[in-house]
Amino acid sequence: MTTHTEAATNPPSPHQRPHQYDQSTHPLQAPRDDHGLDRHSAHDAAHSAVAGHATVAEAKPMRSAPSTQADDPGTSLLDKKRHWDQDRDDKDDIELALELSQGGHGQTGRRLSFFDRVDALIDWPAHVLHKLLHRLSARKQSAAVKQYAGPSLAHLATIRNRTTLLAALDLPADHAGLSTEAAVTRAVQFGNNVMSLRKPPGLLVLTLNAAAHPFVLLLVVLATIGGATGDLKTLTVLLAVSVLAVAIRVVQEYRSSREATRLQAMTSTTATVRRRIDTAGETCDVPINVAEIVVGDVLVLAAGDMFPGDAIVLEARDLFVTQAALTGESVPVEKVPGPRDAASSALEDVVPASAVENNEDVALLDRTTVGFAGTSVVSGMGTALVVATGDHTYVAAMSAKLTEMPGLNAFERGVRRVSYILLCFTFVMAPLTIVINGLSTRDWGAAALFGLAVAVGLTPEMLPAIVNANLARGAMSMMRKKCIVKRLDAIQSMGGMQVLCTDKTGTLTEDRVAVFQCTDAAGAASQSALQYAYLNAKLQTGLRSLLDRAVVDEATTNTSHIDAMERALAEWTKVDEIPFDFARRLLTVVVDRRDHGERLMITKGAMEEVLAACEQIETGDGLESRSLTHADRHALLARSSRMNTDGLRVLGLATKATTKQAGQFSPADETGMTFRGFLAFLDPPKADARDAVQGLLAKGVAVKVLTGDNISVTLRVCEAVGIATEHVFTGAQLASMGPRQFAAACRRGTVFAKLSPFQKVDVVESLQKDAGMSVGFLGDGINDAMALKHADVGVSVDTGTVVAKESADVILLEKSLAVLLDAVVKGRRTAGNTLKYIKMTCAGNFSNTFSVLIAAAWLPYLPMSAVQLLTANIIYDISQISIPWDTMDPEYLEQPRQWIATDIARFMVCVGPLSSLTDVAIFSLNQYFFKYQGDEPTDVAQAQTTWYLWAVVMQMAVIPVLRTTKLPFIQSRPARPVAMTLAVMCVIGCSLPYIPAVASVLGMVPPPPSYWPWMALLIVAYMAMAQTIKHFYIRRFHAWI
Repeated sequence: MTTHTEAATNPPSPHQRPHQYDQSTHPLQAPRDDHGLDRHSAHDAAHSAVAGHATVAEAKPMRSAPSTQADDPGTSLLDKKRHWDQDRDDKDDIELALELSQGGHGQTGRRLSFFDRVDALIDWPAHVLHKLLHRLSARKQSAAVKQYAGPSLAHLATIRNRTTLLAALDLPADHAGLSTEAAVTRAVQFGNNVMSLRKPPGLLVLTLNAAAHPFVLLLVVLATIGGATGDLKTLTVLLAVSVLAVAIRVVQEYRSSREATRLQAMTSTTATVRRRIDTAGETCDVPINVAEIVVGDVLVLAAGDMFPGDAIVLEARDLFVTQAALTGESVPVEKVPGPRDAASSALEDVVPASAVENNEDVALLDRTTVGFAGTSVVSGMGTALVVATGDHTYVAAMSAKLTEMPGLNAFERGVRRVSYILLCFTFVMAPLTIVINGLSTRDWGAAALFGLAVAVGLTPEMLPAIVNANLARGAMSMMRKKCIVKRLDAIQSMGGMQVLCTDKTGTLTEDRVAVFQCTDAAGAASQSALQYAYLNAKLQTGLRSLLDRAVVDEATTNTSHIDAMERALAEWTKVDEIPFDFARRLLTVVVDRRDHGERLMITKGAMEEVLAACEQIETGDGLESRSLTHADRHALLARSSRMNTDGLRVLGLATKATTKQAGQFSPADETGMTFRGFLAFLDPPKADARDAVQGLLAKGVAVKVLTGDNISVTLRVCEAVGIATEHVFTGAQLASMGPRQFAAACRRGTVFAKLSPFQKVDVVESLQKDAGMSVGFLGDGINDAMALKHADVGVSVDTGTVVAKESADVILLEKSLAVLLDAVVKGRRTAGNTLKYIKMTCAGNFSNTFSVLIAAAWLPYLPMSAVQLLTANIIYDISQISIPWDTMDPEYLEQPRQWIATDIARFMVCVGPLSSLTDVAIFSLNQYFFKYQGDEPTDVAQAQTTWYLWAVVMQMAVIPVLRTTKLPFIQSRPARPVAMTLAVMCVIGCSLPYIPAVASVLGMVPPPPSYWPWMALLIVAYMAMAQTIKHFYIRRFHAWI
C-alpha cells in the first residue's frame, strides 16, 4: 500500500479541517474594504455560474461600490458584487469605454489623459460590436448546447448519502455505471463534453483585424481622397501597399493559429469509464473519448488520468490529485470518498469523518470529495461520479471571463499614439501647403493635388508592410527556436516588456516532488537515513506515492548514492509489511539482512506519529542511540515545523530490531523504535530558471511572481532562482488595501502569494494602468488564463492547459525558460528595426513637407510635382523593406523600448529641419547658380528633377548615420541586405530621369553634369551635420532610435 503519509505531515491547514478554526480570523476570510471579494466568494460565484445562477464575471474583484445599497453591512459580498455589476450595466457604452480605458474595473482614481479619451471614443464602436457578436454567439450556442438544469456542484458536494446523490442526478440507487443506450440519451439531454472555447480565427476575421490597423486605415483614407480628386496613380499605389501589408499579416497569423490548434489536438483525449453491459448489472471498464463523457458516468481513475468533467469521488485509495492548474498550489491534494452508505466498496480506506463533513462554509475548491475537470491524478486509484461536463464545469465557468474584449496592448497603444501625431501633422501641414501654393501659383487645383501628395508624403505608407514583414520574420525565427507566436503584435510587446509576471508551479519549478535533503536526528546529511528510506519506498507493495518515487529517484540517480543503495538493496530482503492507513499515517516494511540473521522494521510517516512510536534517538549516523527525552521530542518537532515554514514537506524515519516471525506484524508492533532522521521534499526549480531570471533582470525586465501557492514554498523557490523577496504580499493583504495602497504594493512587490485568478488580473492591470508599464505574463494553468489574456503579452507552454494556451499570445514548445529570454531579445530587435524605420521616415517626410512650405513661399513654381514626390517616397520605402534584416547595437538590446509618440515627434522636429537646410541649399543652387527661374517649362522640369534626385540620394545616404548611436561604417555598419538594397534603390532612383519613357511620364529631364559634384559635396556636409546633431541629441535626451 502507498505511503502518502506526507499529506498529514504538515500541521493541519484550515482548508483541510474547516471545523477546527475560526473563519473570521482565517487569512482567506480576512475582511475586505469596498474594493474586492474574498477568494471563497469568487469561487462560490464561479460554481454558481455552473448551475446557471451567476457568471464568473460576477466574482471579479472590484474596487468601487457606487451605490449605497452595496454598502449595506447586511448585504452579502456576492449580492454587493451583483449590485455593482448592475450599476455598470446602467452606464452608457461611451462611459463604459472611458472606464475600460482607465483600467477595466474602475480600480484607480487616475485622471484620463487626452489619448485615453480618444482611445475610448475610437474603441466605442468596437466594444458595441463585440457585445453584439457575443450575444449572437450565446444565442447560437444555446441552441447547440443543452442547458443543465440539475443541482449545482456546490450542493452535490455536500451530500453525504450515496442514494441521495444518485437520486439528485436521476440515477438508480444501485447505479454502478451507465449502459451505452443511457449514455447516448444523456448526451442528447446534457450535450457533449466539449467546452465552447473560442475557435481559431478564420481568414475573414484575420483579414478584418489586419485591415483595421490604424496606418492601413490612414492609407485607405488618403487613397480614397486621391481617387475622388482623379489622382488614379496615388489611388493605385496606396491600395496596393495596403493590400500587401494586410496579406503579409494574415498569412503569418493564419499559419501560427493553425500550428497552435495542431498542438491542442495532440493532447490525450480518452478516459476510462465503467459501463453496464447487461441487465443483470454486470459492468466493465472501457476507454472512451472524453467528448463522450456524460453526467452519470462512473470514472475509473489511476495515476496519470485527468478528470474529464467535474465529479464526486465515490471510492479512493491514496488518491492524490494535482490542482495546480486551478489554484496554483504545488502540493497535490488528497481526495477522499464523499457520499457513503452500507454498500460502499471495500476499496475505500477509512477516512476521518471531518474530511467529508457537510460544511457549507468550505470553499468549493477546498472540498476533498470533488474532482474538477482539467485536474490530474498523480497517485492512487479510485472511482468518481461525473456530475458536470463541458460548458457546465467549474473550469468552463472560469473560462467565461475570457470572452471579454481584451484591451489594447502596449504595442497597439504605441501605434495609435504615432497615428495621432502623424494625423495632427497632416491636418496642419496639408491645408497650409494648399493655401500657400494656391496663393503663390493661383492654380488651386494643382495646389490641392499637391496638398494631397504632402499628406501622403507625411505618412510612412510602407509602415504596415514594413512592420508586418518585420514581425513575420521575427515569428519565423522564433518558431525555429521552438516558440510559436499566435499574434504577431506580441513580438513587439515582448521587446517592450518591462515587467514579467510569472506563475511559480510548472514555470519556475518542475512541477514534481524531489528529495531536498535527508538528515539524521541532529540535522546532518545522512546516507544511512537515505538507505532506510530507500528500502522502505522500494520494497513496499502498495501504490507508490509521489514521495516514494522521489526517494527512489534520489537513491538511484544521484551518483554519490547509487553504489551504496545498490548494496543495501542486495543485502536486505523484504519479509513483511504493515500497510499505510490514514489513522496511523505510517508505513512499515520488515526486512531481513541476508546471511546475518538480522531483522529490522523500517517506518516512515508523519513526524508526530513517528515520534510517538519512538523511545530511542540515534546519536551518530546510526552507530549509537540513547533514550528519547521530552526535550528531544520538542526540538525535533520544532525543527520539522521550521522546515515546513520554509516550504518543505517533512517525513520522519525510524527503525527497530525485532525477532518476530514474518506474517505476524501489526500496527501494535510500531513501538519502541529508534528515530533515525528527516526526509525533506520540495518542488525543485527548473535547472535553467535562475539563469533565465538573471538574464531577464540583466535585460531590464523586472520579474514578479504571482502564484496561488503558499508564501513559504514561494519564497524558497524565489530565493533559489534569484528573485528579490524584500517586498512580499499575500492575496489577503492585497484585499484589505485601498486603491492607492494597492497600486503602490503592485509596483514595489516582487512576490505575491495565495492569489486568486482575479487578483492576478488586478495586479497585471494595476501595473499597466497605474504604473504605465508594459506587462508580460507567463503561466500554464487554468488559473492563469485571465491574467494571460489581460497582459500585454501572454506566454504559455505546450504542456499547459488548453485554456491557458487559448489565452496566450506566445506558446513555448520547450520547458526551457531560455527560450523566453531569446524571445525578448528577438522582440527588441524587431521593435528596434520598426522604430528605426518610423523615426527615419517620419523625419525625412517632415523635412520634405517643411521644405515644400519654404519653396511654396519662395519659388514661383512647385518644387516637385505630386507624382515626383510620391515616386521619391515609394523608392525610399522600397529601400526600407530590408530593415527587418538589419542589426541593432548591442546596447540597444539591453533595455526594453516603448513606442512613445512624443519621442517620435521630437525626433521629427529636431532632425527633420536639418535636411530642410540642405534643401534650401539646393533651391539656392537652382535659383542662383543654374538660373532656374521658372520662366520656361524646361527650367521647372530641371529644378524639380534636381530636387527629386537630391531627395532620393539624401534620404538613403543618411540612413547609415541615423540607424545607430555610434560612428557609422567604423563602429557600426548596416547589415549586408540593407546596404545592398540602399545601393540598388539609389541607382534605380537616380536612373529614372535618364530613361525617356519613364522621364516623360514623371515630367523629368536629366540634370546637367555639373550638378553631381555639388550633390556629392552637399551629401558629405549633410552626413557630417547629421552626426553632429545626433551627438548633441543623445547628450540632451539620452535616447536616439
